[in-house]
Amino acid sequence: MKKFIIAFTLLLSSCNFSSRFNDQDDINKGKELAGKYYAHQKNRSYGEVSAMCGAELNGDDAVQLLQQIENNWGKCLEVNFVSGQSSIKEKNGEVKGEIDLNYKVKYENSTNTESIVLKYVNNELKIAGIHSTPEK
Repeated sequence: MKKFIIAFTLLLSSCNFSSRFNDQDDINKGKELAGKYYAHQKNRSYGEVSAMCGAELNGDDAVQLLQQIENNWGKCLEVNFVSGQSSIKEKNGEVKGEIDLNYKVKYENSTNTESIVLKYVNNELKIAGIHSTPEK
């Protein structure tokens, strides 16, 4: 039994593992990526957004989504950060996790609540999803 405890302790100590929840640095990294997304949206440089997307939201779908948003609600005029949450795990230099950001976005014809989901892909933060809902 003593050998098992020693071996288990050595195994745990050899793994570098940490978890962070709602860490402001992680949320700020997410806000930086979302800021680039909204800058491209305002400039209508939709092709630039495709490189920012992960597997869940491929670049072509993102471009199509941006075109649909503009067709429905007009040009993006103003973006205001509302809130953010993060859940990040690091193990042996590999980062995994998700950052959820919420914005209030004013378009020419609508004011929307938008959620942007970001995930780490190969230690790089990517857009995994965008959800836009008009306020009533």
